[in-house]
Amino acid sequence: MLTVITSHINTDFDGLAAMLAARHLFPEAVMVLSGSPERSLHDFFLNSCGYAYPFKKLKDIDPAQIGKLIVVDTRQKGRIGAFAEVAARPGVEVVVFDHHPASSDDLENPARLELAEVGAVVTLMVEKLRQQGIRLPADEATVMMIGLYKDTGSLTFRDTTTRDFAAAAWLLEQGGDLETVAEVVNSPLDREQVSLLNDLLLSRKTLYPRGLKVVLVEAWRDHYVADVAMVIHRLREIERLEVVIALLRLDDKVYLIGRSRSPALDMGRLLSHFGGGGHHSAASAVTREQTLIQCREKLIELLQVEVVPPLTAADLMTAPVLSIKLATPLAEAASLLTRYNINVLPVIDEKSTRLAGIISRQVVEKALYHGLQQLAVSEYMTTDYEPIAPGDDLNRIKELIIERNQRFLPVVDGQLRIIGAITRKDLLRALYDQEEDRGGFFAGEPEAVRKLRRKNVKGLLQESFPAALLSILSRLGSLADELQLNIFLVGGVVRDLLLRRPNLDLDIVVEGDGIALAQAYCRKYSGRCHGHEPFRTAVIMTAEGYKLDIASTRMEYYDAPATLPKVEKSSLKVDLYRRDFTINTLVVSLNRASYGEMRDYFGAGRDLKERSIRVLHNLSFVEDPTRIFRAVRFEHEFAFSIGRQTLHLIRNAVKVGFVRRLSGARILHELKLICAEPDPLPIFARIGRLNLWREVFPELKNLKIDRRDELFQAAREVVNWYEYLYLKEKLEAWKLYFLCFMDGLGQAEAIYCAQRLGFDANAGRRFITDRQRGIETAVELDQRCRRPRGFSNSEVYALLLGQPLEVLLYVMAGHQNEKAKKAISNFITHLQFVELDINGHDLIAAGLTPGPRFKVILDRVREARLDGEVHGPAEELALVERLRREEKTLPKG
Repeated sequence: MLTVITSHINTDFDGLAAMLAARHLFPEAVMVLSGSPERSLHDFFLNSCGYAYPFKKLKDIDPAQIGKLIVVDTRQKGRIGAFAEVAARPGVEVVVFDHHPASSDDLENPARLELAEVGAVVTLMVEKLRQQGIRLPADEATVMMIGLYKDTGSLTFRDTTTRDFAAAAWLLEQGGDLETVAEVVNSPLDREQVSLLNDLLLSRKTLYPRGLKVVLVEAWRDHYVADVAMVIHRLREIERLEVVIALLRLDDKVYLIGRSRSPALDMGRLLSHFGGGGHHSAASAVTREQTLIQCREKLIELLQVEVVPPLTAADLMTAPVLSIKLATPLAEAASLLTRYNINVLPVIDEKSTRLAGIISRQVVEKALYHGLQQLAVSEYMTTDYEPIAPGDDLNRIKELIIERNQRFLPVVDGQLRIIGAITRKDLLRALYDQEEDRGGFFAGEPEAVRKLRRKNVKGLLQESFPAALLSILSRLGSLADELQLNIFLVGGVVRDLLLRRPNLDLDIVVEGDGIALAQAYCRKYSGRCHGHEPFRTAVIMTAEGYKLDIASTRMEYYDAPATLPKVEKSSLKVDLYRRDFTINTLVVSLNRASYGEMRDYFGAGRDLKERSIRVLHNLSFVEDPTRIFRAVRFEHEFAFSIGRQTLHLIRNAVKVGFVRRLSGARILHELKLICAEPDPLPIFARIGRLNLWREVFPELKNLKIDRRDELFQAAREVVNWYEYLYLKEKLEAWKLYFLCFMDGLGQAEAIYCAQRLGFDANAGRRFITDRQRGIETAVELDQRCRRPRGFSNSEVYALLLGQPLEVLLYVMAGHQNEKAKKAISNFITHLQFVELDINGHDLIAAGLTPGPRFKVILDRVREARLDGEVHGPAEELALVERLRREEKTLPKG
């Protein structure tokens, strides 16, 4: 069978370069052009080194003999000509290397699909060559550099990445000739192309859809003109245009070619409406079905939809904003600044409700240093500032913050009432996002992390959630729009979405009144709602059976370390800042206009990529030491690592003693979650290495947790064994592991452990009693196993009946005698379920008078049934008759 390498029709230098690279990866393959190459490529090969490369045409091979098809620089069926039929043929293995976005015309289910968000596909191919240690001849390195430079505008286009630069450097090391590259890349336009360029310049028309400057140019020719994309590129350079779209009528087709340097317009998305495609910055389309005028009218309409409006203060601001009154003492202002971890407070005139000034942490601290605690903030607030309106654009915000050094921008309405605020951090984030949209990024930011920050996960939601749940989320988004609320999926469900882990435990956060939204949803869609006003949360039970936790955005503060938090209203970013780890701060919008858009305010994307667990601030474990247990659990559950700084903060919190201040109930809750893991043993070991056991149980003087490793291992094995039985009785694994933890402790120490974990008096007494009974059972089993005759099923039944499942498994895990283990196993799986075929009614029918003797008779029959002495109702009744005749055994009723 034949292996063929091909690329798209009208092959360009990038496609050709990728074909040459693929030949090194698949040396048995032949290179076949799917159609005529673009003219500049044709001329290059005709006049230079085309003879050196064994390219074939489709007519030179038998398509029926193709068993493997390698496609580079495209994955669209409509762009590979006759090879589309070959790819669809059963039995043909299709391999694709591409760097273009997906489209509806993509090849279906290729055997191998290699994709990369790079400026040129040859970059991806070069990476494959480097991985396999393949070296190139200088002429091929030069051709690949031409392809790379052509597709990235000499490494200047906005889609260019660090990977493209690295590929160019490697090709240069391989002998790539930059003079030849420059000669080909910067080749002059021919007479026909210059004429076309002139017509395009004369036809230019400027539009301003949603404020974005877009230049349209048009031209007609009764024949095809080669390399028109290069003409458009030169036009953009000459005129220094941010966005240009060309409509060209060439022969009987209309060509649309677009270039965009603006984050406000995705050219690939725009031209996909005409059946074309490409990247954000460069795209094209061809149509026979519409005239140039029809295309122009449709394009103008689409621009009003596809252009993303520019950012305004309302988009960037944090709201609501904590404020104080003119008469507030400086001491109280200092307390608020510390409690809420903020640096500036707006000051409000309580009479007019207008913004009167702002006061900073720096000013307040200096005032307190000078003993001015009781003076009002109005005495030292700043009034020399400039507020902005919610509609002011990003340029105005940059002017005030950067040029005028105004660190805090109050956003006010028409009556000068404060409705939000913008800080330097908000501006930096906006500028960062714009830089990403232009294809650039800050030094040191991995491309994969950059991509994650701006990810839209609508497709992931559809893959991961049932249709009924997606419908519920859509309804919530629409209802939130009606109520003018912003609504987001938040936390673990978003984290697990990106980690491809199943999770239908949905947490939803609402900027505004979450309880009102929950109540409105239940009224409209027949769900049940329970609100909890103090914490501004609600729970919805939908008609479809889903449970949704809904919370209003809120801030929390702690009056003392390790205490429960106080709750107040806040913005989304402040709400996220109170969470435990960065990986739990991702949110996904559910509003219709931004559905599926993910927001990452705290570098969660980086931490997911680096598989790191990191807290949001240095006092995180002081405020809530239970996060230490969570960090250890997540580290094991996700196969992540606790970050170096976070680990330092854990050790500090342990050393200072904050874990000891936690209530037993809160510790027990975290330990239950740990015990629910499939393998909690490594977590126990990690807890031990961090000295957490000693902090949880400080009064246990000789705690040697490592001595219990063997018992913990045995407990995990019996847990796994029991779960595979699929019995109805639910195992509470935490009780079993807690029994193992207390193994070897005296009665007083065991009681202390139960009290430390917050057991109430009855639960603690019951647990200790069950533990003691388990210890006695283990001794009794050991003694009976030593008897020559062993012990019968009925004896096992009598000994183990009524004991909690966790106690039985504890005895089973800790016992060294295999006979004892088998006896417990037999009881759990069989003996406890043995039922008699007769009952009290049968005894009455047999002539017996009801009374205490009934239990004696039935117990004796059960013993016989357990020991195999009787089988079925006839033998059971015969035994009853025999017992009735034995006056010594059977007292009169």
